Amino acid sequence: MSSARSLSLQARLVCPVASPPIPGGVVEIADGQVVALHDCPQDGTIDLGSAVIVPGLVNTHTHLEFSNLERPLGPPAPFADWIGSVVAERRRRCRREEDSSTAPRLELDPISLGLQECFQSGSSLVADIVTGSLEHVDRRSVIVDALANERLLPFRELIAPTPAGIEATWSAAETSLAELEPDPERRRAGLSPHAPYTVAATLLEQAIARAGRESRPVAMHLAETQEELDLLSRHSGPLVDMLKRIGVWDPSAPAGTRPLDILKRLSVAPRVLVIHGNFLEEDELRFLGNQRHMSLVYCPRTHAYFGHPTHPLRAAIDLGVNVALGTDSRASNPDLNLWEEAKQVASEFPMLPAAVVLQMATANGARALGRSATHGVIAPGRSADLCCIRPGDGSSDPLRAALAPSATVVGAMHAGEWLLAP
Repeated sequence: MSSARSLSLQARLVCPVASPPIPGGVVEIADGQVVALHDCPQDGTIDLGSAVIVPGLVNTHTHLEFSNLERPLGPPAPFADWIGSVVAERRRRCRREEDSSTAPRLELDPISLGLQECFQSGSSLVADIVTGSLEHVDRRSVIVDALANERLLPFRELIAPTPAGIEATWSAAETSLAELEPDPERRRAGLSPHAPYTVAATLLEQAIARAGRESRPVAMHLAETQEELDLLSRHSGPLVDMLKRIGVWDPSAPAGTRPLDILKRLSVAPRVLVIHGNFLEEDELRFLGNQRHMSLVYCPRTHAYFGHPTHPLRAAIDLGVNVALGTDSRASNPDLNLWEEAKQVASEFPMLPAAVVLQMATANGARALGRSATHGVIAPGRSADLCCIRPGDGSSDPLRAALAPSATVVGAMHAGEWLLAP
């Protein structure tokens, strides 16, 4: 990591997002903030050549607990089997953490690894789903530092498929929230009722009510798989079979439910992230588009890993939905590089303007997380959070070339400090 109190950078293209792109643009930085944007380099300006400079990226959905995995968990289908692999991995992790209390730890904490990977690949803000305790000093220090510097927005995960588990779920959540928020006057964390098949109706209502009282955002996986839709509408399918097998199926939950019904319940919360939405229908997307405080988080490479049908991204954009991007986790993705997600979008939806893809990776994510005042754009007075990309081949348009398959992130800056120097 290196820093400079004053710095002037020039690139082939600077994309502030909040204002038009600047060919041959210059970003002037002082004391960690952007002080000017223009196209007139001076003596001492560092020329980054063909690079494209964009705002620090916003990774709107991660599960950093899996960041030490070398490859995604399998099999990806059927989905219930993949869920089983996730549960098994969590149990292995818990055993390792218990063993570490009496033996030296031989690996870096996955939260530490994940945050480092996100930041060094260009993300300046990360939303993470938190499941465990922060009892390990290294994990606590990394998270507290990221929180203090407004780089991390944690969402405490809530799982209780039946009413019998709700009390224990809230007890664990209270401990986690106290660790995440040492200053009770500054509530930073959100709540994440996991998914329709893991959250009893009472728990969902309690989470939404608490979010309203305490001005917390809510994130929920919804319309992720066809199996989920089968569970909601007909009380059948592999997810129901899995829940019955492990003894947590709640037959009292009403059948005939659609994602739209859950969207309407979630809309009461002050800010909502709908995670995945792979199978949302037009009326559900229209509802989302009419709710300014609700956003859809698309995780393109995770979507591809599971072989889902084409994501309803174009319909969502056309209907006014604020669509942001997330990497999800290394349990379903090879890495946590958000620009690779943007490149995936550009590849799958080649008719989508490059500027729209960039906005999904930056300003839309900041809006989804309630951080539009601090993240997602390059502008004077803002923190100098930058991502530098070496364009690939195939287009004379620098931004489109930055979204080409061969493009790479070569620089990442936070508050005027290089975490990855180009």
